[in-house]
Amino acid sequence: MGEAPRCEACGRFLGTREWRPPYCVELEVWGSDLADVAFGPGDSLLVSGRFASGWHEEELVGLDGFDPVQVMAVRRHGTAAAGSEPYLRVSVARSDIAVDQERSHFDCDPPTCPACRLSQELRSWSGIVLEAPPQEDIFIARGLPGVRLASERFRQFCERRRLSNVLLIPDNEAHGNWPRRPAA
Repeated sequence: MGEAPRCEACGRFLGTREWRPPYCVELEVWGSDLADVAFGPGDSLLVSGRFASGWHEEELVGLDGFDPVQVMAVRRHGTAAAGSEPYLRVSVARSDIAVDQERSHFDCDPPTCPACRLSQELRSWSGIVLEAPPQEDIFIARGLPGVRLASERFRQFCERRRLSNVLLIPDNEAHGNWPRRPAA
């Protein structure tokens, strides 16, 4: 593992430590087929070769890497088919676009940094409204680290390609709640 990404202005952590080569995984399959998208360590995603081909064909933006992953083992449950899909490791872009905290109904302390827009404590949010349209099709917005957001174009891509293991929640239905930290 490498270093975790930090805000260039204030130095706060923006995500988990970077996954570095060699990219070796063990997969666990609960359905009948391997998924087109799986979660890797840290902020990385694993995508199938089919996903990657479609991504490049349709010239989508927001994923970097597409590094080959070695599948060391596949644990199958139920009626999972034999075989192993080639996977690639990708990282999701950190966008310059920020979440509009007021219109997204953030319950948080005021942001301590104008660059990353992080506050000391984000307790909850309801709906996601961005300050401007993003340039990326999948991205992490400033002010909401760890949450991957996607464009309508990405949603249509997933639908057209019938990609598996992609759960997209409409922006007006998205919400999050975190337990309060105990008082020191």
